Amino acid sequence: MPDPDQTTTPCPTVSANRLQPAPLPEMDLAALHLEMRRIFDTGATGNEALLKLIQFLVNLTNATSSAYFHYHSDGTLTAGPRAISKQASAWSTELLDELQAAAEKSCETNRLYTGHSGIYDAIAILAAPIGGKQQPQGAMSLALVIGSERLETFATILQLVAGLLLTIEISDTPNDIPQSSRDNAAIRLLAGNLACQDLRTAALHTAEEFASQPDISQAIIGMRMGTKKRCRLQALSGVAEFDPRSELSRRLEAAMDECLSRDDMLQCSADKGDALPILSPLLKLLHTSAILLLPLRAANGKVTGVIILCRPHTTIPADTEYLETFTKYAGAALSTIQAGDPGKLRGTKPHTWGRWLILTLLLSLTAVLWMPVDHTINAATTIQPIKHRFVSAPFAGVLESSNVRPGDLVSAGDPLARMDGREIDWKLNTLLAEQQKAVKKRDVSIATRDTPSAQMAKLEIARLDAQKELLTHRKQNLIITSPIDGLVITGDLRREEGSPLKIGQRLFEIAPLDTMLAEVAVPAADVAYFQNNMPAEIHLESFPSRTWQQPVVDLHPRSVVLDGKNVFIAEVKLDNPDGLLRPGMSGRAQLIGEPQYLWWVLFHRPWERLVTWIFW
Repeated sequence: MPDPDQTTTPCPTVSANRLQPAPLPEMDLAALHLEMRRIFDTGATGNEALLKLIQFLVNLTNATSSAYFHYHSDGTLTAGPRAISKQASAWSTELLDELQAAAEKSCETNRLYTGHSGIYDAIAILAAPIGGKQQPQGAMSLALVIGSERLETFATILQLVAGLLLTIEISDTPNDIPQSSRDNAAIRLLAGNLACQDLRTAALHTAEEFASQPDISQAIIGMRMGTKKRCRLQALSGVAEFDPRSELSRRLEAAMDECLSRDDMLQCSADKGDALPILSPLLKLLHTSAILLLPLRAANGKVTGVIILCRPHTTIPADTEYLETFTKYAGAALSTIQAGDPGKLRGTKPHTWGRWLILTLLLSLTAVLWMPVDHTINAATTIQPIKHRFVSAPFAGVLESSNVRPGDLVSAGDPLARMDGREIDWKLNTLLAEQQKAVKKRDVSIATRDTPSAQMAKLEIARLDAQKELLTHRKQNLIITSPIDGLVITGDLRREEGSPLKIGQRLFEIAPLDTMLAEVAVPAADVAYFQNNMPAEIHLESFPSRTWQQPVVDLHPRSVVLDGKNVFIAEVKLDNPDGLLRPGMSGRAQLIGEPQYLWWVLFHRPWERLVTWIFW
């Protein structure tokens, strides 16, 4: 690349309305290196080529501005070509100063720099050093409005472009690798990593790319897992699947852990006996003459993995700067994918939202558990009449007819049944004849002055009059009527017509419907929480959309066994003006007690059962 110091024309400026954050455009990263190579294949030189590269970077990231900085012959960092958006052109001088300050910090630390603009808080400033293990040759700065995008993705793109400039800057350095092949391999490595959809695929791609280089027989990659300095084997070039529990895998991970803890390059060859003991066995296991372990760094300079390079020759190359630099860029891409970036190059929201969501849910759940709610007692209930009357046979006789059956509504005085009166008529006729006979006997006894006989006849006449009065009363009450208004609950006598009835035999059961009684079977375990006059909500199966609300009026003092369970019967009076409630209806009842914390309502019953099981 021509020296930018020789350029005397003013640095061009590109204007574009890009101050608002926008999502990254989707791009096929597998062909990204081809797009970047076309910039230099068009014959552009000097600042023209640099400007096209900067324009490409701005278009790729939707950045507000970007600038290239290089060291002048006097050692000062000088601004080269740059691109500044139209909206940012009003404060381009201050923005350019911030970009240069970021570039200086990046060159001083030889690491990626990230920060925020002092002009506008929403603008992030990034700078990546270009080349040089000890002293970078320059830096590329980028200013953009992040919004909800992931900063690591932009950092990786910036390092990708800086990596291209690096390969061009070292074109005059003699090396076994031809320069054009090195450029394409480096860019293909970085772009290909970002195109992978998962860490294993990206690690295998990186290993295959390194293994394809001259004097490298195999490449092995491990990535750091969690915050501990432990590496897990991810990929071996030429091996699609491997056993993570094999001896080779364990020794490779141990060597990677050593490199990770030292945070420096490690090497071992067969002709030198001063290698670390942990590295020497790998030469035999990998069937190689020399190995080189290089840390893989993320965009922020943190070591996130280790790459092991196997060489067929015992000599380790003196110039490892090229490998160390590009392992840094490869590490940035791998760490980006490890953090969860998708295969398409676009920003994603940070993964920390998951932890905050879990914490928010836990706090919300805790707050909900301490909310006071009504403690309810759920129990089965049955509708019964609040009172009922039994209608019995008034005298012994034969049932002539039955006028009602269970379920009929009756009023007071309505006929329910009729007794047969023929036997009463027969008895009355017999009594009349006997009475006339007694009267004549009395008259004869009086005429003959037979006083005792006259007295006996008089008493017989009185007895016959009483029997006549009784039979007359029965004859007048042959129709059995309802004593009250209500519903016939029992008493279907249609098949009993013509059958004799005994005096006092129960014929009908009648109950009023204006007020009904809900009998609630309160479980014995909940009686301790029962209170007088506690509100009750009755839900019946016959009317699922309707609820009756009344207080509890009474609780039976003695428990009963109902459906195999020990329960206490509580009574709730229900008004029934429309006659919807009928005896025998069933449903569920909720007795509403004092408010309790939700956690107590949910867990007091299991706790009581546990205590009972342990101590009883």
